[in-house]
Amino acid sequence: MIVHGNDTKLNSTEPKRGWFNRTDEYHYYWFTQTKEETEDWQSFVAVNLFNKSDDVDLYLSFGDGRLPTKDDYDFKSNNLGADFIGLSSKNQWFMDNGRLSLVGIFVVGVHSKTRNTTYTL
Repeated sequence: MIVHGNDTKLNSTEPKRGWFNRTDEYHYYWFTQTKEETEDWQSFVAVNLFNKSDDVDLYLSFGDGRLPTKDDYDFKSNNLGADFIGLSSKNQWFMDNGRLSLVGIFVVGVHSKTRNTTYTL
């Protein structure tokens, strides 16, 4: 699966819309973090659902291009319904994992928990 194309690149001005036909499917997107470790930054990844009874989970990987899954991820949000992940330069995960540079690619995995689910990321 090719993730690093323009149609899967996330930015703050153009939401992406997707649809799952089945449960336990993944859709992948990506964005870059370009600020150095000396600069403070925040990024937010949120997924909204068309129906309140639908459910998806978010999984993120950082820096190595991995496709995150429910079993292999760096950040996750698996709330019932819509999900949200807040990232910042002060997040303890970067220090705990020895990330000296915070410049890199985040890969976002949207995982379907319900069938016939429409979402906006």
